[in-house]
Amino acid sequence: MSTIRRHAAAPSTAQKKTTLNQEATAAAGAVSAGLTDFKKYGSNAPSGFQRAASPAGVRVVRGQRATAGATGVGGSLRGHEIKGVGRSMQTNPDWSALEYEFANTFWRKPYKGRSIGSVGCTMTALANGISGVIGRQVTPLELNKSNTLNFERNFGVKLELLHGDKLKPRDQIRIGVSFDSQGNITGDSNTGILEKTKASLRQGKPVILGLTTATGKAATGKQFDRHSVIAYGISASGKILVYDPAIATSGSSYTASARTLDDTMRTWGETHIDFANAIAKA
Repeated sequence: MSTIRRHAAAPSTAQKKTTLNQEATAAAGAVSAGLTDFKKYGSNAPSGFQRAASPAGVRVVRGQRATAGATGVGGSLRGHEIKGVGRSMQTNPDWSALEYEFANTFWRKPYKGRSIGSVGCTMTALANGISGVIGRQVTPLELNKSNTLNFERNFGVKLELLHGDKLKPRDQIRIGVSFDSQGNITGDSNTGILEKTKASLRQGKPVILGLTTATGKAATGKQFDRHSVIAYGISASGKILVYDPAIATSGSSYTASARTLDDTMRTWGETHIDFANAIAKA
């Protein structure tokens, strides 16, 4: 999710089309070079970002609850994932050049004239999460065309607010995540949001997480101030697993990589969470 930009005058249709085409061309070039989000990486890809990220020790679970091996908060966990969560990417050329219409309702049109490929991480992560709940693939293209105010009713889902507002980042309520010297997540600032996320995942509910920095501004050396991912499981060691809609699986240009939340937050330089919404059946 990019920094909100204000425009003095609305661009003409021709200008808007040119801008979207330029973004799509840039995105395609970035993908061919192995960089799946040209806005966020540019020529400064983090080391190891093309690493395959298939979590070890993971089992697939069906239904609304994954209880085997789980002994509660702080207990030992056998790794598991929610089956069917999508792995679409915002830079897929099937929709990357289209205007990010979904955001025009939720964020008061800050992305008017911007493309899905450049700023569509939240919608893409949401589409991936809905896929795992309703049992069929939902693409960002489908969600972008839906009535955004009624998408829960249209897809038969509901968002449960674990923290913050519904898909809306707010600086006033961001919570800090603590890390050890190796960059591994060790906890959060007394809100229990990480354990709440794990509890929802054990119940078969994917969780969309809005990530940001302490200041709400891009970290040093990074280009974006916010990013959204979909949490789909828990590793054998208890780490939250996410699909990142802006980082591709090695060898596949348009399949979101599976990685730990720790890894993703390090990649983007994010240190805080400003919203967490579990996706459940209505």
